[in-house]
Amino acid sequence: MTRQAQVLVLGASGELGARVVRLLGTLAPQVPCVRASRRGREGCLALDVTQPPPAGLLGAGDVVIDVVGPYEHDPSAWVRACGAAQAHFVDLSERPEFIERVARAGEDSPCAVLSGCSTVPALAASLLRDMADGAPDGDDTERVEVLLSMGSRHRPSRGLVYSLLRPLGRALPEDPKARAFRGLTTRTLTSGVRRRYGRFPCPDLGLGCPVRFWSGFDRGALVWALSAVSWVTPWVPSWLLLRVAAPLSRVAAVASLVGGEAGSLRLERHRRDGAPDVLEIHAARDGLDVPALPAVWAAMRLVGQTTSRARRLDEVIDAPAQRAALEQSGYVVHRPSVSRSR
Repeated sequence: MTRQAQVLVLGASGELGARVVRLLGTLAPQVPCVRASRRGREGCLALDVTQPPPAGLLGAGDVVIDVVGPYEHDPSAWVRACGAAQAHFVDLSERPEFIERVARAGEDSPCAVLSGCSTVPALAASLLRDMADGAPDGDDTERVEVLLSMGSRHRPSRGLVYSLLRPLGRALPEDPKARAFRGLTTRTLTSGVRRRYGRFPCPDLGLGCPVRFWSGFDRGALVWALSAVSWVTPWVPSWLLLRVAAPLSRVAAVASLVGGEAGSLRLERHRRDGAPDVLEIHAARDGLDVPALPAVWAAMRLVGQTTSRARRLDEVIDAPAQRAALEQSGYVVHRPSVSRSR
């Protein structure tokens, strides 16, 4: 008997993986969800992403969501196995190298392959593309800027700490003359709150224009601290950074007791003339659910299908539906009016 198509969450015992599982259970309780982790603890299926999936694990219409940070493994075998089984592959990576590997491995897949299906790049790219497509003729986009501010009350995992530390002080792939977190910027949000950010590596958003990605926290002191650390981290080997990330995450958990919960995503479409076109997403709480939501939206729509060849989030759920889904989850989506030059 053919089983029902299901969603397999790799890395389900981690911070972000657990959020994906919880959100799937809330938004799509009718969809079977299989939790997997490397050690197979807490009721998870034991699966190692560095090894190909066992024969017979994947079926037609299944969705595999890879949430195994910090995304240093090679996903190629899993992506190809998904294609062979007529299953879809989704991940939440922000790392350009990982996203490129997925794209190469999934080039000929007959099913959906959505890499970077998180706040950045997928959600930001979808919303910015919609902003550009809605602009009048002649209102060309010269560049876009993505500014992400995280609430410091959220307890960071080891993977998140490592993902923050590893690029610091290193050349940005999209702008080799610039180095991560050496350059800082500030913005006053539509709520009146001022936030500070450091420049961070950004995957290609596929918009055909330059992109600048900035990351920060609700506490400016943390941004200054990361900027200072950026002068040291390029000299520290990756294995040592990964090792110290665990104790640092415990220190950060204590510091989070005095942090704030509010997070925000600001998207700017800079034009040749006039002020930038802006869209902001504000999370008063549960801000770390936002990175998990795009993958959940995609899985809800793809599970059970065998014909989708989507390679972008907005090919599965369009930008207006994304904004509506964010608002339904309790987030504020605000787009100030823009004065356009004649």
